[in-house]
Amino acid sequence: MLTNKHKFNYGDLVKDGISGFTGKVMAFWHSQTGQVSVSLAPTGLDKHGKIKPWEQPEQCRLSLVEYRGDEYALDGPEGQEKFSLHDEVKETTTKTKGRVSQIGLFATGCIRYGIVPYTPPKEMKPGEELYFDEVELELIKRPKVKASKPTGGEENYPEFK
Repeated sequence: MLTNKHKFNYGDLVKDGISGFTGKVMAFWHSQTGQVSVSLAPTGLDKHGKIKPWEQPEQCRLSLVEYRGDEYALDGPEGQEKFSLHDEVKETTTKTKGRVSQIGLFATGCIRYGIVPYTPPKEMKPGEELYFDEVELELIKRPKVKASKPTGGEENYPEFK
């Protein structure tokens, strides 16, 4: 179960203090380093009239533009994750095995996992992950993890206001 607290609510309108991108909070991604990133759905169109791509900045870069958390009847799937960071899992169709390195909690209730595969496909670059819905994975092994001091993540970054 994830213990990081989110600074924002699903549906809130937030702004990235570095890029200036403004979007609606749709998901929270927890990584094995303790970092929390936020998937932002864009508002409006770009200067060419096309839909802007989603962005996923660290939540420490974001500031609240408008509280909209009441628009969502659900609180998101926090606490309902079937797998934990570092779990060894297998994707049931391709039989790809790897370790959970990210967990994405979406406003829709969907839970997705970033997996670092033991044998990456040839087209993958080093450090890339594969992403799967929770129903596509099965647990192979849950490792024993020793408690440790925080090693990074958001506590090392100033907040942008």
